[in-house]
Amino acid sequence: MTVRVIPRTDGPLGGDPAQVLAVFSQLGVAGETMGGGMRLVALDVGPDSDVEQVKRVCAGGESDAWWDYEEADITSEWRSSTPR
Repeated sequence: MTVRVIPRTDGPLGGDPAQVLAVFSQLGVAGETMGGGMRLVALDVGPDSDVEQVKRVCAGGESDAWWDYEEADITSEWRSSTPR
């Protein structure tokens, strides 16, 4: 499944997509960034990922103004996990 994360330039990560990837790599989630100065990170939340934990980190980072995120290609497991 795919979740898109946009790091906030006014947040603690300074808009750095590499730092977003570092946060999620600790959860075993891989991703990629857009080239050309875009600040978009596409996270690939695999079948072995702890979906609840990934969703909590997404929501926590959004509420702490680290990033904004949006659900792109999600599963029913994601939908039924802890709400935003």
